[in-house]
Amino acid sequence: NIQLSLTAGDGIGVLPQNPPQLVHQILSLTKLSGDESVVVKQIAMPLVQALREYCDLTLVTAQCLTKWSEISKNNDLIKLSQDKQTLRSYLKRHQLTDLLVNYPVPLNPQQLIDSLRPLQPRLYDIANSTRQIQDELHLTVEKYQYLWSGKLQNGICSTYLTNIEEGEHLLVFPHHNKRFHLPTNQNSPIILIADGTGVAPFRAFMQEISSDPNREHSVWLILRERTFLNDFLYQTEWRQHLQDGLLSRLDTSFSEDIPVKSIYNIIEDNEDTFKGWLNAGAHLYLSGHKDIFDHLTETLSHASSYSHIWHQLTQQKRLHRNVY
Repeated sequence: NIQLSLTAGDGIGVLPQNPPQLVHQILSLTKLSGDESVVVKQIAMPLVQALREYCDLTLVTAQCLTKWSEISKNNDLIKLSQDKQTLRSYLKRHQLTDLLVNYPVPLNPQQLIDSLRPLQPRLYDIANSTRQIQDELHLTVEKYQYLWSGKLQNGICSTYLTNIEEGEHLLVFPHHNKRFHLPTNQNSPIILIADGTGVAPFRAFMQEISSDPNREHSVWLILRERTFLNDFLYQTEWRQHLQDGLLSRLDTSFSEDIPVKSIYNIIEDNEDTFKGWLNAGAHLYLSGHKDIFDHLTETLSHASSYSHIWHQLTQQKRLHRNVY
């Protein structure tokens, strides 16, 4: 139970836990039981708890490799840690389990813990307005998967969140995103452009607008997803907002459907309308993958027909970015 003071556009930091199978794999490779006592942040706890809750069990750091070379006196490991170019290449291509297999160093439990990078929190935008839905926090989570050395790996936090059971507790903290809140002018038009799970804060925006009778924004929502069939997040809600008049316009782009249409294509096809909204004082919100919005921003800001409008957007602080 926790009270968090959050506004639509804010997020939370989630402190994940490593999956049990990965913890057991590390214990097996280090020939440790997990019952040994270690100290983390001046708190004594079993090794298995420290590995599960406090240590990054995937990433190998230069500091970790250097410490292991000092402990083991292994000549190959020492050479690797001292050659910056080779070290950089190794760190890019190997995870902690690879290091333990390739260089089985006899570490005591505390040495193992001290050599590992702390497990980092992950930030997630809240996908609901706490003004409308109190005592709940909604997150939009995509289970992240990636290839590493030819093997499919799962993201630590997204896997943790999608596997959590009802009644379990999460360790979270508030993350205030003051530059990504609704305009103070409650009549300003707003253009919301989202990529994938970047739509989360816009769901919160719409709930905030619907629950505040003083807000009378015209809202244009542009969404980019992979496929209409599997990835059109919150489709029913957007349709309802359109029907209720809370959402003025909805345009969609599906990168894996035919015909392929990008966010820029939508803007280009509706150039006069888009410019009209911006010239009328609209705030522009961009939320999602950094590469996509860096490219969009670069394209629009350097287009001769948009250069003046873009300058006004930035000068008047009407451009809001929430990218990752």
